[in-house]
Amino acid sequence: MEQNAFHRVKSGINKGITAVSLKTNSSLEKAKINTHMESLKAEIERLEQDIGHKAYILWEAGNFECSKIEEELLIIKKKQEKIDELNVKMEDIEKYEKEILGQLENTNHAHRPENFFCPQCGYGYGKKVNFCIKCGCKLN
Repeated sequence: MEQNAFHRVKSGINKGITAVSLKTNSSLEKAKINTHMESLKAEIERLEQDIGHKAYILWEAGNFECSKIEEELLIIKKKQEKIDELNVKMEDIEKYEKEILGQLENTNHAHRPENFFCPQCGYGYGKKVNFCIKCGCKLN
């Protein structure tokens, strides 16, 4: 009986450590991704302002052509594509975290509540049973 209780406590602690470790690693990775995305967004905003200023100067001089700002527009497009990739990576991290935490929860709930125990071996049951399936002891 003591071994079962010890095993349950040990298993619970291990699951808790795994969950904390996973959440810590996920949080750090998400923070890195968010920082990278924010810097890309700031660069895009700066480029958009520069393009607008350049377009206005060209227009005012009567020399505006889209081809003269196309290089900057392509840079913005590549930065936006990188943001999209980072969003997918963020979703993958969240999906992985939920999957692992869900597995931990499922293993926590895999055992029914143990309200009844075998007096001989300590095996727990969620409801009254006649015989212990582990040691065969008569329980009623």
